[in-house]
Amino acid sequence: MTPQVSGLGDNQLAQMAVDVGTYTITLVQNPDLTNIIQISAGTYHCLAVNGSGNAYAWGGSDIGQTGLGTTTAIETPTLLSGLNSIAQVEAGNDFSLFRNSAGTLWGAGSSSLSQLAAISSTNSPTQLAAPTGVSLLTCGGAHSLAFTTTTLAWGANSAGQCGNGQQSDQYTGLPTPAERDLTW
Repeated sequence: MTPQVSGLGDNQLAQMAVDVGTYTITLVQNPDLTNIIQISAGTYHCLAVNGSGNAYAWGGSDIGQTGLGTTTAIETPTLLSGLNSIAQVEAGNDFSLFRNSAGTLWGAGSSSLSQLAAISSTNSPTQLAAPTGVSLLTCGGAHSLAFTTTTLAWGANSAGQCGNGQQSDQYTGLPTPAERDLTW
């Protein structure tokens, strides 16, 4: 059986990538997405990667979180140029991260809370200087966790979500080790 991408819910900013009006309560298949191995949904945008290592984005992009160089909504899954051998995509509230098979990360969207580590907000994918050698990645609303040989975190930390034993409005712009390693 060939994997299919389907969705339901809010579609105000084309995050369904199918014309269903402003929302749907019925599961709707997206025929434009084939050979998809992983998908991630942010607040108003979505990302996918296919078996060939190509990354796609669609939906709201008011802060450039789709990485497609625009701040207008993208209505259909659109290939992100300049990214190769993508193994994983992760969508936060208003930012996106992309991991290639070598463990290098790129980011797009807002970095107002250091979501993109040490780079500033961008509407095109920009390579993160650190961390490198990432084998697993995940995003929360405004923070991220990555696994290299240890668990690293960066971004918003007002509720202690970076796992570094602190709770503060200071944003961890550089990936810092979590207080204890997590099992992924």
